[in-house]
Amino acid sequence: MKRAMLQSTTLFAAAALLTACASSGQQEPTTDTTASGPQDTQTRAQLAVFQQLFEQGGTGADTATRCVGLGSVPNLQAPSSELLSALQQDASVAVVAASNCGAGERASYNGQPAVFYGVEITECPTSGTCMARGGYYSGNLGAQTNLYRVEQINGEWQVSVAQLGPAS
Repeated sequence: MKRAMLQSTTLFAAAALLTACASSGQQEPTTDTTASGPQDTQTRAQLAVFQQLFEQGGTGADTATRCVGLGSVPNLQAPSSELLSALQQDASVAVVAASNCGAGERASYNGQPAVFYGVEITECPTSGTCMARGGYYSGNLGAQTNLYRVEQINGEWQVSVAQLGPAS
């Protein structure tokens, strides 16, 4: 009975993450050549949201790897090599493409604890402002998704929570 409840909880958490990350459409990227690093607006906004997610939670003390992708779990698409490289710079925890990781009762990479992170840009109405859904999944009762506003202010990308989403 307890195992069935845990499996049900895992499915509920994954379903909540999937529902919250449903796309509302994407715009074509806008080129931005004013700063170093990723050059298009969507990639820079994705990078900022991933960094915010890394800072705010999901990675426990025992987590060896961050598994990143674009979109929502379980259908994460591989990030560009440019984005993956930027995420790997100065990372205190290894960062790999989500396709290299496994999910289940606990997310894992090569048998070690991991956390899935997904970011989906929903719109970029200007070259310096985007809306994005971002979330993480680490396993049973370990998932959260929020809607974020990402703005370029004085050359820096800043992320703020626009709407709290489901958490488990």
